[in-house]
Amino acid sequence: MSKGFWAAQVSATAMMIALGASGAAFAADAAKPATDDALMLDQVVVTASTGAQSKLHTSLSVTDVSSDQLQAMAPQSQAEVLRLIPGIIAGDTAGPGGNANFSVRGLPVTTGGSPFVQLQDDGLPTVLFGDMNFGNNDYWQRLGPTDRIESVRGGSSSTFASQAPGAVINYISDTGQKAGGMVGLTTGLGYNLNKLEFASGGPISDTLRYHVDGYYNVGEGPRKLGWNAIDGYQIKANVTKDLADNKGYVRVSFRRMDDQAPTYQSSPAKVSTSGSSITGISSLAGTSPGDYTFLSNLNRTFSILTPGGTLQQVSNEGIHPEATAYGAEAHYNVDDHLSIDEKFRKTDMSGKFATSFGGVAATSSVIGSTVNGKTVGSILYANGPNAGKAYSGAYINNGPNIYVQMKDMGSVANDLALHGKYAEIAGGSVNLTGGLFYFDQHINQVWAINPNYAEVGVSNPAELNLFAGANGTGQQLTVMGQAGYGNNWGTCCARAYDLDVVDTAPYFDARWDRDALHLDASVRQDSVKVTGWAEGGVAVPGGVTVGGVTVGGMVPDTLHQENENYTINYTSWSLGALYDVTHDLSVFARASNGKRANVDRNILSGYVDANGKLNQAGKTAATDPIQQSEIGFKSRGDLFGGRFGLNVTAFHAAIAVHNFDLTIGPNGTYFSLAYHANGVEWESNWRKGPFSVNANFTYVDTNIVADTDKLALNKSAKKVPTLTYLVSPSYDFGKGQVGFIIQGQSEQYQDDDNTLKLPAQTFVDAYVKYNLSPNLVLKLNVNNLFDADGISNSDQGAVADIRTLGAAGGNAGVANVSPYQGRTVSAGISYVW
Repeated sequence: MSKGFWAAQVSATAMMIALGASGAAFAADAAKPATDDALMLDQVVVTASTGAQSKLHTSLSVTDVSSDQLQAMAPQSQAEVLRLIPGIIAGDTAGPGGNANFSVRGLPVTTGGSPFVQLQDDGLPTVLFGDMNFGNNDYWQRLGPTDRIESVRGGSSSTFASQAPGAVINYISDTGQKAGGMVGLTTGLGYNLNKLEFASGGPISDTLRYHVDGYYNVGEGPRKLGWNAIDGYQIKANVTKDLADNKGYVRVSFRRMDDQAPTYQSSPAKVSTSGSSITGISSLAGTSPGDYTFLSNLNRTFSILTPGGTLQQVSNEGIHPEATAYGAEAHYNVDDHLSIDEKFRKTDMSGKFATSFGGVAATSSVIGSTVNGKTVGSILYANGPNAGKAYSGAYINNGPNIYVQMKDMGSVANDLALHGKYAEIAGGSVNLTGGLFYFDQHINQVWAINPNYAEVGVSNPAELNLFAGANGTGQQLTVMGQAGYGNNWGTCCARAYDLDVVDTAPYFDARWDRDALHLDASVRQDSVKVTGWAEGGVAVPGGVTVGGVTVGGMVPDTLHQENENYTINYTSWSLGALYDVTHDLSVFARASNGKRANVDRNILSGYVDANGKLNQAGKTAATDPIQQSEIGFKSRGDLFGGRFGLNVTAFHAAIAVHNFDLTIGPNGTYFSLAYHANGVEWESNWRKGPFSVNANFTYVDTNIVADTDKLALNKSAKKVPTLTYLVSPSYDFGKGQVGFIIQGQSEQYQDDDNTLKLPAQTFVDAYVKYNLSPNLVLKLNVNNLFDADGISNSDQGAVADIRTLGAAGGNAGVANVSPYQGRTVSAGISYVW
């Protein structure tokens, strides 16, 4: 951490504090009472905290996303929701099914998922690890009605949550404190998708209340497929019994989710380049990259090889999670000094991950290559209207067909905490919290990942078969496009494993308050016990013969079995201080040290010995430590005749990452990197009369300070833009509201070696709401209003890998990219009571 960085941040923060203080002082001089601003600074923080302080008076960076904001944005995936939170980088846009990568404050996503960000449902993790292979946390969280989403970045996320040193994002349910409800229908305009949402709740008696909500959605979705790829529902319900004499409450809850949705991993696109930068993208064959999909009516099913060695036809159904959760929660005030909080949830979870990944290769590069021991001489259509004819396209899709059975991803969670309040200790009041967190996570999966060849760049692409001779003669080398079974990335991709991971974590927090000064300290001790087994792939002797065609195959087998029986122990801590300068201005500082455990991504990586214990390499790779420090301020007041709210945090993070990437090399690659990240988060709102504007900015500068292969030293972290922003102005015209959401990011490197840079990009969403009556509301939402092309990810690691179009040395090529969705328009009507 450089002295120059902190000197600059202290100076900038002092200047902003002065501005905030002047606004707050102006409000005081005008003798106006402090009113709630859109940042909800008086909202009590219940995420990664004791639930005893408001946002204005806690030394944490906290953001709330209201249900009104969610309805205005009409997000189509979890990644879009998370962009509303400053500091969160939700780069990939994999569609409604999930499988996005998101990080916080420059902490890198080195392989996939969200390794340092935890998604919670009413204060308990949805899953223990956010980056499980084919089990990311955004699979299990769906976009239904919710009271609000609250996030804490840095700080106590290290000590009030396990496996989440970067951030905790908590989806908070309505509990029926106010009577009311809604029923609404939203439909796509120009595409087939309908969604029915409902919510109802309120008092049943003086001491009993309820809430129930949910949705059902069905349709093709915004990309042309030809069938209803989106089909599913969620129902959530809770009943609360308030105890007499304000003693607390007891609550039971239920959740059922069964929702199938596609995951759009990538699209082929023409790209223009300048040096190491992609400067633009365009359609490869008549379809905007943001509207293209490799999914097709001609690949709705494919074959896999089961662990028993038999062929099975499976549905290419996207990400299809199922979850049934039963929960109980209680808060009890023993007396004025002692209270107890208890949260429990049991969740049965399973599902499937099935999709056709995309890849782009020059057809000429496949001709002459070796597949299943033979040289490819020709390519013919395997199905569709051109079945049996020669394929003449310039490019070919060589991405695999993936089918993963998430047989058991269920869990049991419990969090018990005792809170003690003590007055007049060292001139201030002391609040103590002691708790015990328990989470039992099952991870039981079977993989089948098959190499495949298919048409690319057209709607409804067909499968392609390869032959050893010219014009479809000689030995056939593929079966309905597939060149093998379970052998796409070596031994990695026919695997089965059954793990049980139990995280037991006692934690302790102490807070001391004296007048305007608030100090707190917390510590957590995680003990992560891992048991179970994992089997890697072994080749099927003689290959797999289907209809007279023999291709390679692998199945998980005990010959390549690894037993797991080890424990990972680590300690996390956090220290914070906040000072109330005025009633409307506070300044804070915090230092934290947290870790997260690496479990399922490190199996079959040579990290355990014959007894299932971690060897030295495994102990090194077992955890990723993160050190964080932050300073900032929160303010509200009057400015330019309107009311403002402001939350600014400067931060520094140092992190060491140890991981295993199974897609690099014939059998995966181990890597170790260390990063520094410095930056500033800015969250603000200003409103005057009917006009309001929210503005969020995150600036982060990353630097790789250690690397096992030395290639990336002093380079920027991949997939971390220096600047991300979201500006959302709105105008209330009495009978309704109109607004825009302008979001974007600066350039970002795609690889740690900094050889490929994606361009800066900006997108605009728009919405209009109109009240036909006090209870009936019409709405129109436009995502990507100007149908802008943009890239969130490219699977080509260097400019040299982008295939050149036209003359040698030209500045155009073809890449397989993850584009943002093209323009979509939806309309809805809601009845609210």
